[in-house]
Amino acid sequence: MHEITSNVERSLQVCSEAAKIALTYDEETREKVNGRLGKDRNCKWNPDAFTAVCREAVAAEDAELLKFCAEVANKEWRLLFDACNTIANGKKEELV
Repeated sequence: MHEITSNVERSLQVCSEAAKIALTYDEETREKVNGRLGKDRNCKWNPDAFTAVCREAVAAEDAELLKFCAEVANKEWRLLFDACNTIANGKKEELV
């Protein structure tokens, strides 16, 4: 197995984080997100569905949904950077 977090593990991490982030938004935004991405914290991450949600947010000029997309994308990058940092430095260090 490659040293970067396995696809399954990463999928669970990103999906779980997206579900947590969705909980901080209003009901309308949560319903849009849950309808496209699922609301189960143990779901399988689907980057194509996430991209579709973000495309929809841009097309509709939906500020709340755009904010959600930005938060999830930032979290996804953070998880990747943390995994790379662990490989490079042999331990996990929090990046600020």
